[in-house]
Amino acid sequence: MKLTIENGKLYLNNVRFSLAEELNGRGNLPTGRHPVEARYSHHHGRVLPHVTDCGWIGADSSCAIVLGEVRAGGGILPCVHTIERLIERIETETDLGDTVLMEIK
Repeated sequence: MKLTIENGKLYLNNVRFSLAEELNGRGNLPTGRHPVEARYSHHHGRVLPHVTDCGWIGADSSCAIVLGEVRAGGGILPCVHTIERLIERIETETDLGDTVLMEIK
């Protein structure tokens, strides 16, 4: 499965999935392709998508990338349901033996 972040949106296999915003304060995320896996985050206390060299994808401001469906007040309103849907997709692909990569443009 191919994930792509471009112009504030996350795409799964070239189909828009959600809005995406970098919130970790590090500046721009590194461009290129990065492996993604669903794994347990001790800091967040739950399974979240993790992007190698970028960090966690989640629904709070301590994550490198925040996903949501609505823009308000100059940012994205984080959405736990969107994260859960993404985790399901990543786990399904991983269980099938497929690699999940995120391309950041």
